[in-house]
Amino acid sequence: MLAPAIVALGCGGAGAGAHRPAPQGRATPGAAARPAASSAALAPGAFDTRLLPPGLLDVPPGPDPTLAFRGTIPEGCAGAEVDLRRLPLCHCQIPYPPERDEDGRVTLRASMSCGEGFYGRDLTRSLAATLTAEKPRVLPGERVLLSLAFQNVTNKDLGVVFRSTMAFSTVVEVWGEDGAYRTFGGDCGTGGGAGAGHYMVLLAPGGTAVLRGSWSASTAVGVLQPSGDCLFHQEPLPAGKYRLSMRAPIEASQKLAESVVEVEGTIEVGD
Repeated sequence: MLAPAIVALGCGGAGAGAHRPAPQGRATPGAAARPAASSAALAPGAFDTRLLPPGLLDVPPGPDPTLAFRGTIPEGCAGAEVDLRRLPLCHCQIPYPPERDEDGRVTLRASMSCGEGFYGRDLTRSLAATLTAEKPRVLPGERVLLSLAFQNVTNKDLGVVFRSTMAFSTVVEVWGEDGAYRTFGGDCGTGGGAGAGHYMVLLAPGGTAVLRGSWSASTAVGVLQPSGDCLFHQEPLPAGKYRLSMRAPIEASQKLAESVVEVEGTIEVGD
């Protein structure tokens, strides 16, 4: 089972903040200020979460993208459970064919493909998704492990083209029972940007691709500075039940069920 949250994913595509506009009257500066990094030395492989804007899912780093997908699936990119932190290893490296315009000029695309057969497919009956928390009830402001999972619900192997979960920020949005927007407060919010990479994951029948990270049961409150930057602090969510949603980091030409395009979960906050 998987967990609801605000998330940082790596994928190429539209900015995460673009899929649902912030409430009217809230400015969204192009570059939100991040907390200053601590000068304290980190252990090898450690991840300084203070470098992230508030409200993002803290995803531990995956391996370096030293392997390329060239018609075969690298280890860690296929099977019954794929850890999406390993997605950089699954980078597709098939060149697109040259394109010639009406004037006869040839254009070569810098991005790479996973192969024509993987694009434009209908996966509405093939792929399911869940967003769940490690425990259903947390304290206000408490951090909890969240999981976003995509499951192959067919009896055959299923290839899915993802956007990178390490190059892309995806906000997991928070809504109160009264419909109040609780992801961001104050003067500004934050969104995400991405590169153009495509990544292939091959799921066994019934297999899942999972992204896990920790999330704080808080609202990220931004204060707009005279410089145009935003300074964020976190305010614990008040007691209550919340709906959370996250946009799937999957390449957009693949047709998905709406419950997979935007994955929802719930969590309860209380003392």
